This record gives sequence, structure tokens and C-alpha cells, in this order.
Amino acid sequence: MKNCSYPDCKEEEVYPFKCKLCNQYYCGKHRLPEQHDCPMVGLFQTDEYKKAKLSTTRIAKKETESRKTKRETFVRKVGTDQKANYMRPEERFLIRSSFYTLYSFKTNIYNILIATVAVAIFMCLHLMFRAAIDEQFPVNLLFPWPFLTVFFGVLVIFGGHLVLQKILSNHYGIRSSNVLWLQGLLLGIVSIFIPFIILPSFLVFRDFTANVIERGKIALSGILWILGFQIFTIVTLLTGFFSLEMRQGLIIFPSLMFIYVLFNLIPIGLNNGQYIRTWNKKLLWSTIIANLVIFGIYAIVSSILTS
Repeated sequence: MKNCSYPDCKEEEVYPFKCKLCNQYYCGKHRLPEQHDCPMVGLFQTDEYKKAKLSTTRIAKKETESRKTKRETFVRKVGTDQKANYMRPEERFLIRSSFYTLYSFKTNIYNILIATVAVAIFMCLHLMFRAAIDEQFPVNLLFPWPFLTVFFGVLVIFGGHLVLQKILSNHYGIRSSNVLWLQGLLLGIVSIFIPFIILPSFLVFRDFTANVIERGKIALSGILWILGFQIFTIVTLLTGFFSLEMRQGLIIFPSLMFIYVLFNLIPIGLNNGQYIRTWNKKLLWSTIIANLVIFGIYAIVSSILTS
């Protein structure tokens, strides 16, 4: 540690600046000749003074480049890390809990496919469980149709809302992914026996520059996609557009998707409701009410069809 040579300056520097004019050591505040009233400025005003000033400029430039390099390295790390260190502070409770093991492939389509196929399988098995308990339809040559309806219906409805969110993210230029919840995929087995879909994935934004409006719109788009298909399913059941076997598969969609949407709209953690609430609280409540109204209409239609 060396003391600054400037009078009345008590600064101590580990690596002080040496003036090339007077060969004295100074702190950062007095490093330039004019800052410490260097007596040699008048003698070497041209060459030495310019060299001294140039050296400090190079040091400042190197420090700026070093900070820029560190920042770019951090951004690259955040963008490529498949863990959840890119999450916002209010979302980090998921990481601190061993119950939440999140994983994301580098290619987001794999996350969407795994989550969608898992939900499709669980819903087909749930339909089989209900058919065995309630004896809704006999086992004959037409037996596979309800299951095929459920399977491809999940691909369109559930998988479609994930794809729509990704397309809208690309439109806004925001990096996002559907992070897989590994315990949720295992807990999805419970969905076979109860009318409830465990969330197998979460929508996560990896871009800190995205504003709350863009995040909210992306999250809401997927919810509206599901609500739209719930209305389509109810209309289909009323009009009898599809065959009886296919309607038997369609009839379970509104109830399961109602619970999925309702739970997904809870504004906690990585649920879509968290992004919508941050954007517009009234819009969140409006979406919840719309989901309840649609389910109420479905309950009436379902009771009419089964009576």
C-alpha cells in the first residue's frame, strides 16, 4: 500500500499510478498531471504529457472492455444453462425445493412433445378407467375411436397452446421454453384415476428484456386457445357433428381442461396466471370467470346428454 503523494490526500492504493513527468505515485483521483498540479507540466507539455494521458486512457479502455466481456459471458451462460438460474426472484422457490426438478432440452420442441404425449397417454388411460368403472361403452370394433379422439384431441388442444405460446414468443423476439417438471410427469399417473391434469411443464422466459405486457400476452394466448376449443367441444356435443364413439371421447375434455386452466391461472410460481396478473389483474379475473362460465355450460350440456 502506498500513500498518494498529493498534499492532504490520505488515499492508499495497492497499485498506485506513477506520473511519468514527476515520477511520483498518486491515487486514481489525482493520477493526471493537472489533477496533482504537476510541476513538470510546463517543461514537458508536448510529448511526455500526451504519453502520460494516453496511458491512463488505455487503462480505462481496458477496464471497460473487461467489464463488457464479463457481461457477455454472463449473458451467454444464462441463455444456455438448462437449469433455472435465469428465473426471476419470485420464481426461485421452485428451485429451492427438492420437489421441483426442472429440465429443458436445448430444442424446445422436445419439451413440448414430451409434455403433450404424456398428457395424451394419461387422458386416454383416464378414459379407459372411467369406461371400466361406469361401463360407458361396450368393448367392440368401435372401441378404439374414443381413445383416438382423446389422443389426437390432446395433440391439438394441449400441444397447440404450447406451440402457440412459442410462436408468439418468436414474434416478439423473446427467448422462452416450456421447462419440464420431472416430478409432475410422474405425478401425472394420478390423473388416470382423478379428473385432474398435473402440470407437466412450465412456461419460462429466458430474456430479461421482455416487458410484462409481452409476457402476459404470450401466457394468455395459450389459455385462450384452450378456452376456444372448450367452446368448440360443447358446440360439437350439442350438434352431434361427430359419431357417438368420438363424442364419448370428446366429452371428457371440458372437465379436465377446466381444472387444468383453473389451476394454471393461479398467480403463483411459473403458472401462466403469474404473467397475466403482472400485466393486468382485471384481465386475469375475467379469464377465470370465462373459464367458470364455459364449464357451467358444459355441465348443463353434459347432464342433458347423459339423461
